[in-house]
Amino acid sequence: MRAHVQIIGTGENTAVSLDGVPVPAGTINRIDLRATPGTLPRLELRFVITRKATLDVEAEVVVDDTTATVLHELGWTPPALGDAADQAPAE
Repeated sequence: MRAHVQIIGTGENTAVSLDGVPVPAGTINRIDLRATPGTLPRLELRFVITRKATLDVEAEVVVDDTTATVLHELGWTPPALGDAADQAPAE
């Protein structure tokens, strides 16, 4: 999935928006941005929800194997994979 991402600030004062929708302050634990010349940058956001927050955006969700196992044990069924060209390997 492609999205317009805006990141302004540093540390705890960083503001993030996805396609113009602000991500609530205090809900992002980590931001990883990987960029290689000639390719679309890949942004990974890690959230910590410690209070009620609403986030209504489409995004590529990447989970590690341990997280996927825990989610599966809680009853989660991963969605069917889309077009292989849109899939990025989980790291």
